[in-house]
Amino acid sequence: MKLMLWVVYILLAGCSVSEFDSGEQQVVINYEQNQHVPSEQGKKDLQVVIDTHPKSFFTIYQPYHDYQLAELDDALWHTRALKLAQLARIQGLKPNQLTIKECQTCQNISISYSRS
Repeated sequence: MKLMLWVVYILLAGCSVSEFDSGEQQVVINYEQNQHVPSEQGKKDLQVVIDTHPKSFFTIYQPYHDYQLAELDDALWHTRALKLAQLARIQGLKPNQLTIKECQTCQNISISYSRS
C-alpha cells in the first residue's frame, strides 16, 4: 500500500525522484512575458543566491509559461538554459561548476551550480 502511495505521489508531483536531488535549494527565476531572458527581478534573485551561498550547491529552474509552445519548440528550454548559464558565468561561475538538465516529465529546466 505504501509503495502504491509513493508511485501516485511521484506521478502527481511531475518529476521523478532521481531527476532533482532533494538536498538542492530550488530558486525560481522569473521571465518577462514571452521572453527568453530572466526579468530584472530574476537576475536579482540569482545574484542574491550566488552571493549568500558561495560554497553551496543549488538548482535554478523555470517551468514553461505555455505548454503548447514547449511541445512545438523543443529548443526553447535550451535557449533559456543558455541564457541562465551566461548570466551565471557573468557572476563568476566556471564551466565545470555548471550542469544543465531538463525534467522529462514536467519540462522544468534545472541548472545546477557548485561553487567550491
